[in-house]
Amino acid sequence: MERRNNGKKVTWVDQKFHYRMEFVEYDVPQAHRSVGVNTLYSKNKGNTYFLLDLNGLPSDNTWKILTNNYRFYNKDSYPFISDKEVPNDKFLISKFLTYFFRSQNVIPSAKRNYYFNRIRQLLIIQRKALDNRLNSKQWNDRKTKTFIKFSYKHTTFYLGFFEMCPCQNPAAVVQSNGSTCINANYSQNLLRHYRSDWIIGN
Repeated sequence: MERRNNGKKVTWVDQKFHYRMEFVEYDVPQAHRSVGVNTLYSKNKGNTYFLLDLNGLPSDNTWKILTNNYRFYNKDSYPFISDKEVPNDKFLISKFLTYFFRSQNVIPSAKRNYYFNRIRQLLIIQRKALDNRLNSKQWNDRKTKTFIKFSYKHTTFYLGFFEMCPCQNPAAVVQSNGSTCINANYSQNLLRHYRSDWIIGN
C-alpha cells in the first residue's frame, strides 16, 4: 500500500495478525443449591456455560472458551485475522459469539442475526462492569456477575468471561480489589480461612 506525500513516495505495511479461538473442557461440580449465581454451575435441563478468557494475550495466539458442554469439546478451532497485535475486547467478544453461533445447533441460522447484536452489547456492558469492579479499591459487599443468561426455547446458555478462583474454578461473581467467588460446594472452614479474599454466591 502506498501514496504520494509532497512528491515523496510513502509506503505503509498492511500487517495482519492471525489468531484462533477454541473450546476447552472445563467442568466443575454442581453446587448443592443451584440458585442465584450458582446457576452458572447447574447442568439441569442441559444448561451449560461458555466463558471467554480475556486475561492477557495468549502465548500461542489462541483464546480459550471454557465450557462444560461436552458437545463442544471436539469442535475445530476458529481462525480469524486482526489488524491489531492486541485486539480489543469488543472485537474478541464479536469473534466469541460468531464462533459460538457457528458451533451450536440449537438456534437456527435465521434467528442468529436477531440475537447476535443484542447479546454482544450485553456482554460488552458486562465486561466493562467486571473490569470496573475488579479494579475498584473500595472494600464493600457489592458483587458483579461474570456471565449473562441467554435462553432459547428450553435451552439455557450462560455466556460470559472466565475469572479464576483460588480453587482454579470459574468464578460466578467478582468483588472489588480483584476478589473472586467460588461456588457453594467447598468447605466452610476453608472459606472462613480465606474470607477476606473469597465470597460465596447466594
